[in-house]
Amino acid sequence: MIVAGFTDTFGWSRRRATWTVYGVSMLLAMPPMINLEIFVPWDLTFGSGGQTFGALVAVVTVGWVMRRATLLEQIAGEAPSRTDRALIHWLRWVVPTAVMAAALWWLLTDVLGAAQGV
Repeated sequence: MIVAGFTDTFGWSRRRATWTVYGVSMLLAMPPMINLEIFVPWDLTFGSGGQTFGALVAVVTVGWVMRRATLLEQIAGEAPSRTDRALIHWLRWVVPTAVMAAALWWLLTDVLGAAQGV
């Protein structure tokens, strides 16, 4: 997708875009290859943190940005039940709260090292 983005946006050839993505990827991969002290924080940040942030963006987009009628239609079709309507509240309030709680726990325990005795 990145290569296609470069070819579409900048008008680059596929070969040039591929080599550019390869080169930048190798440059970004060098610090953790050389020093494992860098690998762990980067893994936590871009792995755990990025996944949690992506999940939060996705659920907020579905719960708050999509029109409620469109969301109900996607979930239940023409005849939404009470359960289907409750699912929208679940997506708007419970899931983002749970994801943010997990993110906060990750930040406190793995990143900041707080809550060691918990």
